Amino acid sequence: MPEEHTGQLGFEYAWKELLARSRNAGDFMVSNTQLFDVQMFKSVWRSVISAIAHAFITFDDDYLIQKAITGFRQCATLAGYFHLPDVFDFVVLSLSQATSLLSDSLPASVPNYPVVDVEGQSITVSKLAVDFGTNFKGQLAAVVLFNIVNGNGNALREGWTQVSE
Repeated sequence: MPEEHTGQLGFEYAWKELLARSRNAGDFMVSNTQLFDVQMFKSVWRSVISAIAHAFITFDDDYLIQKAITGFRQCATLAGYFHLPDVFDFVVLSLSQATSLLSDSLPASVPNYPVVDVEGQSITVSKLAVDFGTNFKGQLAAVVLFNIVNGNGNALREGWTQVSE
């Protein structure tokens, strides 16, 4: 019946079916080989990094943000281990977008920013600087971005564009 495949009832039905099929699957085999690791990572890296970036940008829970940062770093580590520069570029792109420092377009004219005197030094205060200063996640993304780039600069290709911007 269609009702059996939705909601909690559908979940319980699917779980019981999975358990029934697992009894007929045979013995569990442990494989200690790394033979398939590269192919597995190549097949899922884009979806995994997109999901991590979405979680980082969307959620405000400190624990989830920390897990997202760990996920970015682990994906970068795997990209270095497997020599996949496209993965590095995608991680850098995702983190650079999370900083909110990248602008979609350049202003037509140079804006007149206020200059503030701080301890004898003149400092120009732009709207971007104020926005970035109040954006904790953006600052955190910038720190993680530069930590990843700092140790893996040779692995980046197109990602240098976002770092420069």
